[in-house]
Amino acid sequence: MAKSKIVCLDNNITAFALRDDAHPDDADKVIRARALLRYLDEQEKIILLPTPVITECLWPVEVHAREPVLNVINKFMIGVFDLAASVKCAEMMHAITPDEKEFKEKMGITKAQMKFDYMIAAIAIVNEAECIYSEDEGLKTFCAGYIDVRSMPPDLPEQGSLFDK
Repeated sequence: MAKSKIVCLDNNITAFALRDDAHPDDADKVIRARALLRYLDEQEKIILLPTPVITECLWPVEVHAREPVLNVINKFMIGVFDLAASVKCAEMMHAITPDEKEFKEKMGITKAQMKFDYMIAAIAIVNEAECIYSEDEGLKTFCAGYIDVRSMPPDLPEQGSLFDK
């Protein structure tokens, strides 16, 4: 079976790569996230942005300031939470977290965070992404056995023109 050309991004990378409002302490994360997008573009990967990621990314941005972010988002493949993703999400939730309260306590996340992460994972899976790039340890935990979750590589070069296209 051929390896997928599709890779999925979580919001903790998307926001650093696409928005200009990062805290100065996060400058390294911005550089790494943008380098990752350039690297994926150079590798001719198709970047999948699930609609819950887009929601998370745009939420803190004032409506009048969203256009530049949306201009870049429109360059990517948009993954929707459709029937196939809903069924996959329910399957994962049932298999991984039969005791929702215990899982939330163990992972230290809210129910809303858990649902968003499951939706993102399900969208990536039904769109046959080879992996999800994320810095979220909880996402890595409950995606185990379903889809590979990778951290941003620490040593990508700062080249390319993804943001200038």
